[in-house]
Amino acid sequence: MNKDTLKELIELNLIPTSGVVLDTFKQLYSDTLYCDYKTPSEYVTTLWEEYKTIDTIDKNNNTNGKVFESIFATILYREKIYPLYAQAKIAFVPNINFDFVVYSQEYGPISLSLKVSLRERYKQADLEAMALKYVHRKSKNFLFTLDKKELLYHFILPSVTDISLLYSMTNYNRLELPRSNSTCNWYYNRFQEFKEINAIIPIAKLFEKCEQNYNSINSILQYTIPNGFEFYNKTATLVFFMIERCGLRITYQSFIELFKPNNPVYNIEDNIAYTSYNLYNTTSRPTNAFNSVNFAAIPKAPEF
Repeated sequence: MNKDTLKELIELNLIPTSGVVLDTFKQLYSDTLYCDYKTPSEYVTTLWEEYKTIDTIDKNNNTNGKVFESIFATILYREKIYPLYAQAKIAFVPNINFDFVVYSQEYGPISLSLKVSLRERYKQADLEAMALKYVHRKSKNFLFTLDKKELLYHFILPSVTDISLLYSMTNYNRLELPRSNSTCNWYYNRFQEFKEINAIIPIAKLFEKCEQNYNSINSILQYTIPNGFEFYNKTATLVFFMIERCGLRITYQSFIELFKPNNPVYNIEDNIAYTSYNLYNTTSRPTNAFNSVNFAAIPKAPEF
């Protein structure tokens, strides 16, 4: 690394004066403050991917977190987001060091919690948000997802905001994400039955797709929450998730003959048929039609 750049990073308190983070920046990031980038997310992703390839540093969760925080600090500085406080304490909020606190003239202090893995780490971020809100009652915290019902299959996060629901309740229409990434489309169309399809798609293409999705929904984050949203976001979504998760026990051969699903592998396992309810549509009521089977309109003929 250029010595002047390294010195500048240290003087700005963007990286520590010693240890593994300093060693990483020496080895990998020679032009951190001056390299070109199209978007902040591209900058962070590029530097993080470079770090993941290095094998001369003893990595662990603590090291990964510190390196990621330093990368994030440099992009905040380059985007002129300051004053910037790292590992900051906030008055009357005990036992918590926030990864970053920045200041906005419009909103006041903004705390940022950075995690390199969502798995169990979201619990810490949620705890930090609750501790802050408990003391500073007017503070707001946000966690967004494109499909809350789908997210609940992986993480139980009751307070997360469903962007698709917000869009449909505001515009009386379904949110459609871009489908212009030809590489991802090729994989999805060619390997429809492969359960872990994203594991074989080049990560750079997945990043492009995520970037396109974010750009398409960025304006939705500014929407005013409509009346009734909290009920649908917290209660109704959870109810339909629980209905889906239970499924219906079936007699396999009879089910196939009567309902003729397009592809049984999509929604049948161990003689249990699963479905998916559509909560976002122009009728403003949940509908159901999955794999050509409609659980909300099962025929009433005797054979059914």
